[in-house]
Formats: sequence, C-alpha cells, structure tokens
Amino acid sequence: MREPSPVCVVCERTGVWARALRTAWARRGPPDVLRFVETRSPAEARRRLAEFAADGVAAALVVEATTANGTLVAGLLSECVRRSGAVPLWGLAEPADSGCEALVREAGATGFSTSRRALGPLIDALTVRVDEMRGRPVRQEASASIDDLRRRLPWGDD
Repeated sequence: MREPSPVCVVCERTGVWARALRTAWARRGPPDVLRFVETRSPAEARRRLAEFAADGVAAALVVEATTANGTLVAGLLSECVRRSGAVPLWGLAEPADSGCEALVREAGATGFSTSRRALGPLIDALTVRVDEMRGRPVRQEASASIDDLRRRLPWGDD
C-alpha cells in the first residue's frame, strides 16, 4: 500500500495562489508527491490542518493575508503554532497588502511572498519539509546555504 502524500493546506479567497503553487511545485519534480488542498476561510483551514496533522500528513499551512483579514490570519497562525508547532506556516499577499507581513511573521509564519512568480523560497521550504516527512535526507545544498548564512553573520557561528 502506498503511503499517503503530504498535504499543503492553502487558505485564500480565489484559488490563484494555489494554482501558482501547483505550477511552481510541478516544475521541481513529480506533482503527486505533495497535495495542495484549498480552503476559503480560516475556520476551514484550521479544521483541515488539524485533520491532516492528526493523520501525520500536514506539510504546511499557506495563508493569504489582506489588510482586511490580517488580524484574523494572525490569530489563525498563532493558534496553529500552539497546536501544530511542527507544521511550517507561510503568508501570502498581493503587493498592495504587503503591509501585513510583519503581523503575519510575528504570528508565526516562517516566510512571506507577495508575488506568484517568485515562489521559489516557499517551494524550497516545502521540498525540505516533504523530504523530512518521507524520511529522506535533506538535500545538501539546503544545509550548505544555511551554513553559509551562519558564517556571514556579524557575530559568527563559533
């Protein structure tokens, strides 16, 4: 029997971010390795994330933030950090709503994107997470870049 695929829950109003994520993911490798499940409300995202986390297949929660829903999204992310701390969280916003970034990051998001054409960092994070979930060694280039960053920090990594 085949093991269940990891799931990325995408909470947004229209589906355009999920479509962009599927396209970006498909460029990296087999699209069936990760499923994208769309939700249209924070309540639905919370329910689906809890369901997938209980099954051990929750890979990430990606949430669209707007000026209008920023506080609601921050609450969802904060709650998810408390309940499912191991599940990476990511914020998305249209450029006009990029002011939500600080609030979303403060609530627990590890990343934030404002362009559907520049999803590389999110796809990289999902690739690492899926590899971890499937018990595969994380690719060396990901570890090497973290080590390089640490060496460049002004206080060093001694």
